[in-house]
Amino acid sequence: MTSTPAYQRAVFGCNTVEQTSQSCRIVITTGPDRGKVFEVDEELVHIGTADENHVVLEDPSLPDHQASVLRKNGRFAIFRPTDAEIRVDGADIPAEKWVWLPTDVRLQFGRRTSCQLTYELSLDDQPMASPTTSGPHPSVRVKPSSV
Repeated sequence: MTSTPAYQRAVFGCNTVEQTSQSCRIVITTGPDRGKVFEVDEELVHIGTADENHVVLEDPSLPDHQASVLRKNGRFAIFRPTDAEIRVDGADIPAEKWVWLPTDVRLQFGRRTSCQLTYELSLDDQPMASPTTSGPHPSVRVKPSSV
């Protein structure tokens, strides 16, 4: 078991977590990356234009770090940095806060790029693994798969 970063303890009220194999699928529906599909099975995934993100987007109007998606207790939550614009099913979400996502949701990043994020709700109530670093590691970048 590993220690949970402070931002997760504050938001999710946990100290240690264990890993499961639940994943989600991100399908880019509009923008320069339209048609790309990402199968995500990491617990913490960073999305943006910088090469060090797990999901790298080619939309030049987006910031280096557009969003983070975290898997917790069989569900997924999204985090929006202050300089990023994100809408969840058409609604703005607050900056610097984690927001729970429904199992099938449309995410709008800026004006041009949107995606559909889907996952199956896990019935397993076990907590999940925490990331060991605050940023992504190049070896865990999510590769797009074909539809």
